[in-house]
Amino acid sequence: SAPSVDAAVMANEVQRSEGLPLPALEGYALLLASIAVMHRLGRADIERARLMLEHLVDRDRRHPSAYAWLAHSHVLGVLQGWRRPQEELGVAHAYIQSGLQCDPQAPVVLSMAGHVALHLARDLRGAGEFFRQAAESRPHDALPRLLQAELHAWRGSGQQARDACAAARRLVPPQALRYWHDATQALCDWVDGALPE
Repeated sequence: SAPSVDAAVMANEVQRSEGLPLPALEGYALLLASIAVMHRLGRADIERARLMLEHLVDRDRRHPSAYAWLAHSHVLGVLQGWRRPQEELGVAHAYIQSGLQCDPQAPVVLSMAGHVALHLARDLRGAGEFFRQAAESRPHDALPRLLQAELHAWRGSGQQARDACAAARRLVPPQALRYWHDATQALCDWVDGALPE
């Protein structure tokens, strides 16, 4: 998944990715930069991140994290309102299947499989199973806990959502994903009726 790295490291990799041709970048640099760039949430940024991840996949077809984040980029397009779930589901699902073929236990692939199930297929039960597997596979990873919090919120289970979100925050997510934690926390608080008037 996204390694737990500080903001300065990720910013450096983004800067390097903008100043060098993709073939000159190491795999870890492509992965970190693509995650940071896509979470700027601009349409051009998400497309740029996809190009980086596609280059990484072309370089190494056995890279489960690249497939997982490619699938996530398609979810982001839907969440930003640029695409419809039915348009993106097939492509995202194909990336997930490729990632699972590389490593069926990869927590980031399982997490993003659940994210695709939740936002594109509207399969809450399937999403929950993927998140459970991801959390069991890597108990100290913030991402599965964060996504479990979102799922609990969708189900209307406010206290469970807030508990899962608190667990994710304790696991120190990568700085590039901090906004995601803040947004999920607000969603969980709203569902639980805990937002101030």
